[in-house]
Amino acid sequence: MRDIAFGFLAICLAVSLTDGCARSTAPQGGSTADARRVADNGYMDAPVITSSRREGAAIVLSGRAVPASRIMLGGGLGRTVSATADAEGRWNVAVEVDEAPRMLTLRATTGDQVVRFEQDLLATPSGRVVTLRAGAGAVTSDPPGTPRMAAFDFDSQGAAVVSGAAPTGALLSLRLNGRQVGTGRVEASGWFHMPLPQPISGLNQKVEVLGDTFQLESTFDVTPAAALAGGAYRVLSGPDAVRVDWTTPGGGVQSTWVLN
Repeated sequence: MRDIAFGFLAICLAVSLTDGCARSTAPQGGSTADARRVADNGYMDAPVITSSRREGAAIVLSGRAVPASRIMLGGGLGRTVSATADAEGRWNVAVEVDEAPRMLTLRATTGDQVVRFEQDLLATPSGRVVTLRAGAGAVTSDPPGTPRMAAFDFDSQGAAVVSGAAPTGALLSLRLNGRQVGTGRVEASGWFHMPLPQPISGLNQKVEVLGDTFQLESTFDVTPAAALAGGAYRVLSGPDAVRVDWTTPGGGVQSTWVLN
């Protein structure tokens, strides 16, 4: 079991939120044809990160987006880097980082109307990239693979969701501090995102996800985040997990634990 409550080094990253954090004017998902049609109507599907890897001093991200859209990635050690999605919507971009967790901003533009999408990411030193989603569970760039918890999100009101990987279609049982509080199934993608049915707060909150052949558990500090002065992100880095407190487009603060 992992205990993720204490012993973290606070790193305050002064990142301006002049335009908000995570924006999209259309739901995520859909085919390339759907994405092209949505963009033509003044909306834009979110770019999807399909993989990430560490190469020397950089993290290389690959993904899918509206064909011919411009992909921009900022927040690294150098200037904002960009790439153009090909005819199939595929793109690759590399950004220089250091050995500390770092917030990145993914932007995409397309068309003469400069339709724009903006999304916050958390990059870990290993090359893992996590997409932060307001009001929902985080999505990681690594393949689902072995059953595991990947992230735990909560807000100042105690709403929370646990995310992870398990066999596709598996029936899951969710426990909080030893008491069953919900059930669910793993999505076709091999990932699950299970909301807790009741508000949660405080130190040492034990969360368990059980399947027929596995049991996943972690203990989280679910203390609401302090105010983020000046629009900065707050990153807490420890041996077993990283916590990032971040501002949502609606102006609230959401906290995301990313398990190593």
